[in-house]
Amino acid sequence: MFLLVAFLGYLIAQISEVMNRTKQPNEKHPRDFSIEFFLKDNWIKMLLSLMLVVSISLLVNYTLPGFLVLFQLPEDFIMEEVNLIIYALIGFAPEKVLQLMKKRGDNILQPKEIKLKGHVYTRKPTKPVS
Repeated sequence: MFLLVAFLGYLIAQISEVMNRTKQPNEKHPRDFSIEFFLKDNWIKMLLSLMLVVSISLLVNYTLPGFLVLFQLPEDFIMEEVNLIIYALIGFAPEKVLQLMKKRGDNILQPKEIKLKGHVYTRKPTKPVS
């Protein structure tokens, strides 16, 4: 159940990114918005984010009982509803952090080329971040 809630948080972050994306062509996005281009442009970031979400969720799930014992708290200290909100945030946060890193312009989380409908879009080098 906790992984499902974390995955829903991850999906909310993805939907947020799609909704806030520029829909018209510009310097960074050579075509009108399309889901296919979005997925090809962001697959590295999305895969890394999903791995972080699963890893952090598993870590929290398996260490939370030990954490509660360490501080001598009852096991029902964190109510199930609060616990689910924590997992939703775990699903949401890594994706948002990676989105910010991507927007910073390092091109670390993006492919060098994107092939879409017979066109090849090559990523332009970024300016050094100061």
